[in-house]
Amino acid sequence: MTFSNLFDSLGDLDWLAVIVAAIAVFALAWVWYTPLFGKAWSAATGKEMSGNPDPETLAKAGAVFILFSVGVAYFVTSLHHMFQNPASFETLVVSSLVLALFIVGSTMLSRVVWEGSSTTLWAIDFGFWFLAAVIAAEVQDLMA
Repeated sequence: MTFSNLFDSLGDLDWLAVIVAAIAVFALAWVWYTPLFGKAWSAATGKEMSGNPDPETLAKAGAVFILFSVGVAYFVTSLHHMFQNPASFETLVVSSLVLALFIVGSTMLSRVVWEGSSTTLWAIDFGFWFLAAVIAAEVQDLMA
């Protein structure tokens, strides 16, 4: 694939679905890292949670979630084409598990192995990215 083909295929994305999925992931992040696991995440990172994040942090998170939604759109679609199966909820969950475990989870696990990071932190972050992938894939599928 050349860069021109890559940019052509970006035009094929349902950008509204990508943005709605990113907003849904943003909402999940707020629930996940505030009331559900905020204190455990704070203890595992050693960073004190202090109210609302600053605008720069929110902008960075928004950019990451949009890029993640684009990646989910490509990954899930490619996986379904490769295995020639329809995008049902079950296959979206399996696709999300593969994405979270083998790509995101293994990368984050390197922090535990090489940097001595907390396994609790890994579990919290892995759980978030798994659910984020499920939500992004499901939102994009529902909007297709």
